[in-house]
Amino acid sequence: MIVSSPFQEVEGLVKLRDALVHYKPEWSDVTKAAHPKLEARLKKFPLNPAPSGGFIQWFPHLCLSAGCAEWATRAITTFVTAFCTRLGIDERF
Repeated sequence: MIVSSPFQEVEGLVKLRDALVHYKPEWSDVTKAAHPKLEARLKKFPLNPAPSGGFIQWFPHLCLSAGCAEWATRAITTFVTAFCTRLGIDERF
């Protein structure tokens, strides 16, 4: 697994948030589709085991999982810690 900075992790989290809030359906065979790029960037957590049958896409069906929530919590906690350290202020949690 590639280790990235807390800032890159949070940038990935923001991209996931944007994809969820501003959802645009995509065909899986479109070459300029955004969801496969998001999937490639966010292969960092266990997927949702519940979906079954038929064609299940990574986004949003498989990626929305407890593993995703744990990763997001870890990413933001690490980011806030690094941010506070760089500013020289006390952590807020």
